[in-house]
Amino acid sequence: MRVGFIGVGRMGLPMCANLVRAGYDVMAGDVREELQAAVIACGARWGGPGPAVAAAADVLITMLPGGPELRHLMLAPAGVLSALPGTATWIDMTSTSPATSFGLDRCCEELSAITALARRDGVPFELSEQVERIYQRALARYGPAGGELLPVAMLEEQAGIQLRHRS
Repeated sequence: MRVGFIGVGRMGLPMCANLVRAGYDVMAGDVREELQAAVIACGARWGGPGPAVAAAADVLITMLPGGPELRHLMLAPAGVLSALPGTATWIDMTSTSPATSFGLDRCCEELSAITALARRDGVPFELSEQVERIYQRALARYGPAGGELLPVAMLEEQAGIQLRHRS
């Protein structure tokens, strides 16, 4: 099993090292490049700030300082969520509100649905009425989280278009 570990600070690095000692193939990363030597010293491979770590993982573990860092990592411009394989498991151990993580993982399901429908129908996202319906469901289901509409932001990122109507 390939484990991706993002966030190798004071708490994350010892956990990463424990996974390596337990025999797991671990690729770790962090936005702080200066942690590369410590990651390699504990026996893990260095994967940089995030997307490469997620793309190679069967299981992705995130351990970040808080919700803003988690949202920044998973959403654009880092785009870790879109790099994570559809069969991977994401375990978030970030010091944040459960609502933030719950909102992000539920959005993964919505994004998968959008992608599958668009591929099946061969319809560009911006022309699809299905995107609008999923957008409305996401708003009703998750609403604002942490001051921003996480599901909507993720839908917009995945689709590459603006879904919200702005006046």
